[in-house]
Amino acid sequence: MSTIKVNLTGIQQTIPEVHTCSNKLSNIKNQLTGLKSGIDTRIINRRGIGARLNHTVQATNELEMKLKALENFLRISIEKYVQAEQIIERKSQSLQGADSKAATTIGIHLALGNSTFRSNNGLSALGLGTFQNAALFRGAAAWSTSINGKFPSVSKNADISWGQLLLKKWNQAVGETTNAWTRGTNYIGNQATHAWNRSTNYIENQAGDAWNYVETKRKQMITTYEFAKDNKTDIFNALLETGVRKTLDITPSGQDFRERLEYFHYEQRKEMNGPPPIYEEVKDPASGWIRLPVEMSIYHDNNQGEPELKFIHPDGREAVFNGDDHSLVTDPRYIGTYNYINPSLQPEGFPTNKEELLEWIEFGKTGIGHVATDVVPYYMVGQKNERDQQRFLND
Repeated sequence: MSTIKVNLTGIQQTIPEVHTCSNKLSNIKNQLTGLKSGIDTRIINRRGIGARLNHTVQATNELEMKLKALENFLRISIEKYVQAEQIIERKSQSLQGADSKAATTIGIHLALGNSTFRSNNGLSALGLGTFQNAALFRGAAAWSTSINGKFPSVSKNADISWGQLLLKKWNQAVGETTNAWTRGTNYIGNQATHAWNRSTNYIENQAGDAWNYVETKRKQMITTYEFAKDNKTDIFNALLETGVRKTLDITPSGQDFRERLEYFHYEQRKEMNGPPPIYEEVKDPASGWIRLPVEMSIYHDNNQGEPELKFIHPDGREAVFNGDDHSLVTDPRYIGTYNYINPSLQPEGFPTNKEELLEWIEFGKTGIGHVATDVVPYYMVGQKNERDQQRFLND
């Protein structure tokens, strides 16, 4: 029977792999800890993100400790196995030396014709009467007999087979020990591998879910920021309109004022502005239409191409035309709206006489009146020209 030996070299090569796995887990744990500390507290407190990350870090730490314990166990087991093998080897050599010496001594006596050693009774008298010892010594007698030829030959399948049986039992014991060790190391290796795979899969899934959630929230925040940046005016106007509405609606009289103001600004203003004129009409000096300068048309300019052209009529009507193709502007954000008090053009220079002073006074009166009846209501409803006007439209 061949001797079975444990592949210590293979097990020793496994230890660095377990150590590497432990280091990888440590790195993952540190990355998760860094990820958690880098997330805004307002996000990490939502939907248990913080708790799930803490649980993942804890599970990673526990698995790391188990792998370190496995690494330590493998090192100690190898040392114990080597020590046990050395002890058994020394014991084996000692027994083999003692058996050989005893067999040689008895063989010499048998070769010299000492009959005391030829029976179990004689051996028992010497304290060697057990079956095993008798077999050993009769085997030695057979050996000596075959050499000297003085005694009949003893069958090789009789007494001498005890030594073979002892060797066989020894090899069986070594084989069973080796098999037990192999099964144990294979079981530990399989369990460690399964635990590693389950833990890494769990950690990867948890970390992936957490990262995807954070990334989704980050994109949402970026989208919200971009939207707010691109629509800050509409956002401000929506908040203003809502604030004015809720403030005035606190009392019945305030709500009545708000409803009258909205009708005054929307329906009545649209009705009084009437059907819009065409561009050929407003550019005719005899029509009475007056073109306002660019600086007085900023509320009706879409900031695309040439500045829009704004015309007012002495009766309060207003029309706005596209600066590029002179078509009538129909976008509710930039359309012409009726003026209850028309703005007047600013006089040139400092007044030097009575007439110029009256012009400045008139400019002041119309300016204040225009602000009070046309500009203020426009802001109170959130800069809308129509009741159902939509906000947040891309130009």
